Amino acid sequence: MKATSPCVAGLRSPRSRVGGGCENASRTGHPHPALPRQGGGKFILSSPFRDCETDSKALALHENQCNSGENCWIISASRRSDIPAFFPGWLMERIRAGEVEYRNPFGGQTQRVSLRPEKVHSIVFWSKDYRPLLPHLSELEAGGYRLSFHFTITGLPRLLEPNVPETEVAVETFSYLSQRFSPKHAIWRFDPIVFSSGMEEGYYLEQFARLGKMLRGKTRRCYFSFVNFYAKVKKNLAGLQEMKCYDPPLERKRQLAARLAEIAADMGMELFSCCADALIQPGVKKGHCIGGELLAELFPERPRVSEIHPTRDDCGCYASRDIGTYGTCRHGCLYCYATGLHLKGRLGNRFTAERAETAEKSS
Repeated sequence: MKATSPCVAGLRSPRSRVGGGCENASRTGHPHPALPRQGGGKFILSSPFRDCETDSKALALHENQCNSGENCWIISASRRSDIPAFFPGWLMERIRAGEVEYRNPFGGQTQRVSLRPEKVHSIVFWSKDYRPLLPHLSELEAGGYRLSFHFTITGLPRLLEPNVPETEVAVETFSYLSQRFSPKHAIWRFDPIVFSSGMEEGYYLEQFARLGKMLRGKTRRCYFSFVNFYAKVKKNLAGLQEMKCYDPPLERKRQLAARLAEIAADMGMELFSCCADALIQPGVKKGHCIGGELLAELFPERPRVSEIHPTRDDCGCYASRDIGTYGTCRHGCLYCYATGLHLKGRLGNRFTAERAETAEKSS
């Protein structure tokens, strides 16, 4: 089934000057010609996890120039929210301004990270819907930014993922990114796996095989995880009347992971465990979602990032700066620790809500 969104269906061939086919984008090369080039851009964070920003040594590394051969920052956009789906206008506003500010969730101090191309190693995107970002890709590339894409496609029921694109639409968008960049730049995320009475091993093996066939040849890597039952997630899932979700024993998780690895291998993909070292086994590798080795392969002209800064237990991510905000994602996925089901009422910070609304209007 073909995607009906003009942002996908109207796309031109890879590497064209126009990144998308949305309305005036085909005429101007940019869908928002009146977008402000300066502005606020502050994101106030509230995080339950560790952040590399708290490490003063890591902060000092940012003062070095990329083009001098020293370390510079990988920008993560973002684990905390879906910036490509909901805030692409805000992102481009901050790209043009050359910096973004945010408040440290632990110390409370305001911190600033440069978004100038010479100070950005690369941008690692995370999203369930890249269509709103597509019209901006040409501008990002022309500006000298190196890009890679984590793309979550699970095929889970609307009950758990009420606002994500249809699977066929997501796969078509994934295909475009893979063709425009490469299968190594586009990374499939099959996460999280949420067990319930009607969604157990057989369900996930069937879903993984179905999606894997659709993505065969379009990616080289798949990251997976099982849902973490944080207090917020547990509360959200407990409110479901239609299904009862539960956390299966480790051995069941390992057995399922082994079978997923077999399917992934048949599809020409490597399987990586995100933040769960207990699942590592033959065919299942430790995940480095922000991976220094992969980014060095994709962007060999950039200095190698060798310092690992985990954001939580078993995380293998390399040092980066995440510019997103918890509670601002509009997908409303019940399993997500970062979701904001009711933005204004859940953020606890009026400025953050107002900033998110302003960003959305400009995107």
